[in-house]
Amino acid sequence: MVSRRNYFNITIMMIVLLFMFQFPEFIKESGNDYDTNEYLKNTDLNAATAWKVNEEPIKSGNHVAFFGPSDSAVCAVINEWCTYTKRNLLIYADLNDFHIEAGVMPEVILLEPSVINDDADVQLLERWVKEGMSLIFCGLPDTGFVRRSLPLRELMGIRFVNKMEQSITGVYLFKGFLLGGDIIYQANTEEEQKRQDLAQVVPWFQAAGGTKVYMVGLIDDADVENEELPMLIWRNSIERSRIFVVNGNYMEDISGIGILDAMMAEMNSYEIYPVINAQNVTVANYPGFSNENEETVMDIYSHNQQSLYRDIIWPGLLSTMDRVNLKMTCFLMPQYDYSDDEFPNSRDYTFYLKQLKEQEGEAGLSMETRTDMSLAEKAEKDDPFYSALNGKYKYGALYLETDQLPEADQLPNVRYLKNAQTLTCAYTKERPLVSYCTNNMTLQMATHNARLHTYGDNLRLRSLETALGYSNILLDMNNVVWPETDDDKWENYYEELSSNVLTYWSQFSYFSQTTLSESDQHIRTFLALDYEDSRKDNTIRLTITNRKGDAWFILRTNNERIAKISGGRSEELEEGAFLICAEEDTVEIQVEKILMQK
Repeated sequence: MVSRRNYFNITIMMIVLLFMFQFPEFIKESGNDYDTNEYLKNTDLNAATAWKVNEEPIKSGNHVAFFGPSDSAVCAVINEWCTYTKRNLLIYADLNDFHIEAGVMPEVILLEPSVINDDADVQLLERWVKEGMSLIFCGLPDTGFVRRSLPLRELMGIRFVNKMEQSITGVYLFKGFLLGGDIIYQANTEEEQKRQDLAQVVPWFQAAGGTKVYMVGLIDDADVENEELPMLIWRNSIERSRIFVVNGNYMEDISGIGILDAMMAEMNSYEIYPVINAQNVTVANYPGFSNENEETVMDIYSHNQQSLYRDIIWPGLLSTMDRVNLKMTCFLMPQYDYSDDEFPNSRDYTFYLKQLKEQEGEAGLSMETRTDMSLAEKAEKDDPFYSALNGKYKYGALYLETDQLPEADQLPNVRYLKNAQTLTCAYTKERPLVSYCTNNMTLQMATHNARLHTYGDNLRLRSLETALGYSNILLDMNNVVWPETDDDKWENYYEELSSNVLTYWSQFSYFSQTTLSESDQHIRTFLALDYEDSRKDNTIRLTITNRKGDAWFILRTNNERIAKISGGRSEELEEGAFLICAEEDTVEIQVEKILMQK
């Protein structure tokens, strides 16, 4: 029999335990203002405030010159790079169209290989180099011409052409060129072979003395010394001039912008340039609120679609994102297929808003559809669903298909889309990676698909982190609900995306983890600002105009580190690379030499 005293003590203990377990949950619930999007901020920055080419007369050093077709892939990359780094770009179709004027010299000359055809072209380049100009060969001229022309080889830092074509087994990127350290891209297993998408046949050039090599091809020959391996990216020096050469098509896609920034850092005693500083995760078409494709979903997962999203997919997403501290922007999808008789059910809507709030994520809206219809028709179909919610949540981010982008200017006319400030979509070369899609809405495209990370994808990741401090990982959940192959099934899809995200993005955790609306604010500042930099003795002075809030820059140095900074703060990313947060319009950075250990 329990005494009164013991009964009283047991009762008190039960009350205390109940309080201990329930009170934190009560506090969490009461403090979860889930119906508010804290990341969506009002802004007066729009396309009209974005940086534009300087209309003032061109001065020495405030522009670059490109020689080649204006409609080429290389020119598109260079134009995008110039926009992001606030450089004026002059384009010439032919080398003879350019004449050196006294006191007016480009910062660097970029060459598309098709403009170099004969000895007269080489003589012109030699004269420019003697004048102190630096060159970047964005690809190789005809290999036969390179082999025949000794002056061209001397200019490019090539001792001789070993083979016109050489099979390579992999690529070695040396440390210190792009962010992320050194890496070998070599497929030694059947699984790794799926990642191999880099060129495997290249001209084999032997480096001349004084040449600095940044990337080489690997060959299966034990007798070949490391310094004899085929050069892929390298630099030659002739007095004050630096001549960079790219052996391959690496400058024909967005990877080229990081390669150019790395080259400029190698060309000068220091290089400083603006970056976005945003690491994003786009979870497209998730969660869905209709039980679509029900027979297939039940057959594969033994759950209906809404249960699959909530009880299977959501825990997996949380597990992966928590391990790399990335924030998700989940794009809600009332319906994907409007031709069936399934209609959306908002039962789990509040659950997801609460969960996203707790995980510091954001809810956006998906505008994708399986049914052939315009954006306006899609918005009209979804209006009853959002109207019935009667919620306060303001959606700042929208996910579109790339072919829907031309219709984006219709979106602000829709009631529940009026707060949208940024769009995202799968990557397309047809548009800049980040830009204004309309006067008031930015476009920040995905940089990578989470499920497949090839060697080319990894090179692009390193390049974009170097150039912009930006990535946007795309997870498209439509693949899981409408699977076409076994790889699309969640357990396989999740294994691939989790492995890729944990392996390749964790090393860039020094950049800010953001939702799409947070990233939008960074991008607007990045696109608006202009800057000038100068150096006197050990002090680098950065002057910024049109800065709205904090702005971020990367400073690259050669054997120097930051000793003191005013007007902002800094963080060392890697040896010789620093992230600068400019809190004022003028930032002064004092650097000091790094003493080499004996």
